[in-house]
Amino acid sequence: MQIEKRFSLIPKLQLIVFLILFGFLGFSFQSVHGDGLAQEMLPPSLIGNRNVTLSIGSSPFFIDNNHTGTQINLMLLDVGTQQPFPEVTLAVSAFKGDQAIFGHIFKSDGGNFILNFFSQTSRDISTEEKSGVLSSFTGQHSGNYIIKGPIFNSGGLYKFKIDVLTMGSYSNQVNKSYNAGISIPEYDKYTVHDNNFGSQQIQIIAYYDQIHDFRYDSQKKFMNFTMPFNWSEDNVGQISVVHQEIQIPRSFGDFMVTRYDAYVNNIKLPDKAITIDDYSSDTSRTIHLILYKENVRELQAQQYNLKQQMIFSLKPNNENPFPIIQFTSNAQFKVSLSWAPPQITAGSTTKFKFQILDPYLINATAGAVSYDFSVIEGNNGVIFHHSGMTSNSTGGDDIDVPFPSNYAGPITVAFENLSGNSFASAEFASVVVEPVANAPKFPVKLDSYSTQGNTKNPGKYSVDLTWFPGIISSGTQAEFVFTIKDKNTGQPLENSSFDFVIIQNGKEVYRNSTSSQSGGSFVDYTFTKNQEGPITIKLENIDNSGESAEESIVIAPEFPFGPLTVLLVLFATTIIFSKLRFLPDLQRS
Repeated sequence: MQIEKRFSLIPKLQLIVFLILFGFLGFSFQSVHGDGLAQEMLPPSLIGNRNVTLSIGSSPFFIDNNHTGTQINLMLLDVGTQQPFPEVTLAVSAFKGDQAIFGHIFKSDGGNFILNFFSQTSRDISTEEKSGVLSSFTGQHSGNYIIKGPIFNSGGLYKFKIDVLTMGSYSNQVNKSYNAGISIPEYDKYTVHDNNFGSQQIQIIAYYDQIHDFRYDSQKKFMNFTMPFNWSEDNVGQISVVHQEIQIPRSFGDFMVTRYDAYVNNIKLPDKAITIDDYSSDTSRTIHLILYKENVRELQAQQYNLKQQMIFSLKPNNENPFPIIQFTSNAQFKVSLSWAPPQITAGSTTKFKFQILDPYLINATAGAVSYDFSVIEGNNGVIFHHSGMTSNSTGGDDIDVPFPSNYAGPITVAFENLSGNSFASAEFASVVVEPVANAPKFPVKLDSYSTQGNTKNPGKYSVDLTWFPGIISSGTQAEFVFTIKDKNTGQPLENSSFDFVIIQNGKEVYRNSTSSQSGGSFVDYTFTKNQEGPITIKLENIDNSGESAEESIVIAPEFPFGPLTVLLVLFATTIIFSKLRFLPDLQRS
């Protein structure tokens, strides 16, 4: 499986600010989160004899819906008056991981700092104060700065150390330190390849720190990715929320289910930690994994030998996949859809059951609604179309769809023009599979025969034949088990010899002379790719009688079998000489 990854800063940037009082023990973090804006007021502390708090906030800059910069606002406040201290000097240092990326001393006459960060590809960092024309002569400081350089040019967790050097007066030197952490969400795109639905692009937005090692298992239908995380008690105690956002295309049918199972480090998350959002996009579904402090503590308590990471896993919960509910593209209706049997098979009829629901009320139908219902074969054409009016029944409406036998692959089930509105539409993805070959009921009963010229006459033996696996594919060892019996008495023959022969296209490809002990024997054989297709298994010269028995089967191509894998397998079981087959010869003779 090939995975392509592309990084960019999220167009609709959301910032999560992590703040705590510094002290002298190093960095620790408390998170604050919001939609694009974030602000926190730190607990009061004494600087000299003054009760002081630090206010910090952050917000993004957008130009044509593209993120171009980040603004950080700092203000040192008197707790009693809630007014900023004048003539404040701050030393601000920024770190990404263990690497220092920025450091500068800022001054503000009014005590309000506005730091405007603009990411650039240049190696150098420039800092410019925005001030009046005469400020350079008068020594005034506006506190409004523009910082340009390689800062915030990737998502993840950024640490800030903020040292208060002066307050109240530039001559009043103080010494107090604070810490802040700003998390810039990372927007990652991964292209995965699924057996049923082809190439699909998964988008993940990480709101805490950068993710890596994304993997998708097409057979087991789960995806996982890793995020660095500090499991120390200090850090866990300061956590407010850890948030991951996974966007899945609506065309990815296996993941368009009503429930999901999510895990962190192989520990199952509660259902309340998973939120499904079908409102935000017409083309994708958003799944939110949200861990609050109590969730993180529970995960911490259930783990031993903690690695400094969170491994997130997500898979569809298929215990009860129906109904699937989607909003129409204009949010005018909800459409509830299920079908039976759950696996849609080529050449069979599937019953689709649906309801058109009120978008705001729970399980309330929208009345009699006109609709166009279509089943679309991939992107090529319509398999089935029906126009009608819902019955407004609480049980919903049914449509039987006969699927052609010559198509297997992705389909789209579409509801369009609901209530005559061309914007009221909803689409559901699924897949049509080939009929899965069924193994015959064992043992297969064979009757022996003898030949006289072109005439086949009934023999005196019966053969019970079983093979493993029931569906034989090339490259897999098959075991054929025989029990030879006297047809009249039904008793197994002892020490009977025979030749085990494999015939393909009328030519012998394998022969093994063997014998059965107490009537039973077995032969192992591995079929090659060149032997795929119809073959004949034949027992010749049973007990030196010249009689034979045979069975025709088909050797399948070598590829995985699964309930949703498109199979190109035919299996035929034909008893060559049963009593019904040789009866006409007896009548002619």
